[in-house]
Amino acid sequence: MFLAPGPVSYFEAIPMGASALYLIWKRPMEPNGNLTGYRIYYRRVDGTSLGTILERQPSITDPRETRAKLAGLKPDTKYRVIIHATTKVGQGDPYYVEVKTNAQTAENAPDTPNFVWAHLPGEQGKAGVSVTWVPAVDGHPGSYFYVQFRRKGEGHWDQTAIEENDDSIIVKGLDFGSLYEMRVVAVDGHYETPSRIEDIETGGLVLAAPEGPENIATAAWFIGMLCAIALLLLLLILVCLVKRNRGGKYSVHEKEVAQGRDLDFPDDGGFNEYSKPAETHAIPRGSRTSLTSSFKGHESDTDSMADYGEGEMGKFGEDGSFIGQYIEKDKKAAAPTSPSALATFV
Repeated sequence: MFLAPGPVSYFEAIPMGASALYLIWKRPMEPNGNLTGYRIYYRRVDGTSLGTILERQPSITDPRETRAKLAGLKPDTKYRVIIHATTKVGQGDPYYVEVKTNAQTAENAPDTPNFVWAHLPGEQGKAGVSVTWVPAVDGHPGSYFYVQFRRKGEGHWDQTAIEENDDSIIVKGLDFGSLYEMRVVAVDGHYETPSRIEDIETGGLVLAAPEGPENIATAAWFIGMLCAIALLLLLLILVCLVKRNRGGKYSVHEKEVAQGRDLDFPDDGGFNEYSKPAETHAIPRGSRTSLTSSFKGHESDTDSMADYGEGEMGKFGEDGSFIGQYIEKDKKAAAPTSPSALATFV
């Protein structure tokens, strides 16, 4: 079951001259859902009787708003002002205050007002400025205001329409690249008080961008694409620089040299073929060699097989079949070799 929001947690109405109230509030402690705005009502109080209830226009549709002005009231009159927070369910519990407007006298003439301004995107080749009135709530701020403006150096003032229900005005139709003088005029009945004059330069042409979630998503996608393109270009430049610095060298050769292994071979003017090691001791034909000589002839297949068996070629037959049982060669002593065998070898 959905509930309506509770009352606002704070509400105050401050007299602004003889015919307006400045309203300040805080959002409810129990919103019971997403707030959609506020509804403000007011009625005259005459002793114990209450007048007809009226609603402030326009209604507030921004749930973040916490200030508003209630204008068009009668001087020196007591009012009851009621505020409701709203959700999709409807209006919440009321919160009201009673306050009396000021009397319209010369002593209650508006104090010198203050204002702030901001540039707006251009429309149809013209500049715009948003001017916000900052009323002095602790003195005599006035009931409403308007803005006067002119080009720097000119004598005649142009002015906007009177704003009674809001505290900001948009000044349109200004020329780009021009210097203007602006001021705010606070009004209370027949009394008016202008603010200080401030110079405002409209600057260069600023194009208005469409608003809305769709535009935000499009802008994010476009920015992401530009970042990706910039990253790819940067990587391409780095690859080109690395290729240029290396100069086409063989990377494996550089790694081997760095590890202390030089792979550069001397050029012998031909193919690196296998060559037989030179014999340092030539044995004359017909000579005999002692058993203790360091010379060792070329080993044959039969010599290698004899090393792993005893006699008769380790008992292997011509057909390569295993005839005998493998017997480990005696490592302690070798069989004596007869001189006639050496003679036959030579």
